[in-house]
Amino acid sequence: MKTFEVIQDTLSSPNAKQNVIQWSNKIYSDLQNLGAVVQREELRELTFGGDEPCKSYRVRFYIDKYAPKPTFADMQRVVNNTKAVCFDNVKQKRVTIYTTA
Repeated sequence: MKTFEVIQDTLSSPNAKQNVIQWSNKIYSDLQNLGAVVQREELRELTFGGDEPCKSYRVRFYIDKYAPKPTFADMQRVVNNTKAVCFDNVKQKRVTIYTTA
C-alpha cells in the first residue's frame, strides 16, 4: 500500500482550498477508472501563525492493488498528471473498500 497527500497553502494560492478539492476529486476519479483500490480522507485544514500566517489544506490518499495491473507506477503516473506528490510506503496494511447494494 502507498499513501500520499495533496497539499496547498494560502501563501502559494488564495484559492488553495478549492484547488485541493478539485485535484483530489480528479485524482480519486482517475485512480478508480484505472482500477486501483483507493481511499481518501476528508479535507483537513491546518492554520499556521508566525510572520506570515496562512492556512494549509490537505487530503490524504491510500492506494493499493490486488492484481498485477494497474502497477504502482501506473497509479503514480496518473496522480502526477494532476498534481505531483510524494508517495510513502505503508507496511502491513491493506485498503478494504466496502460497498452497499
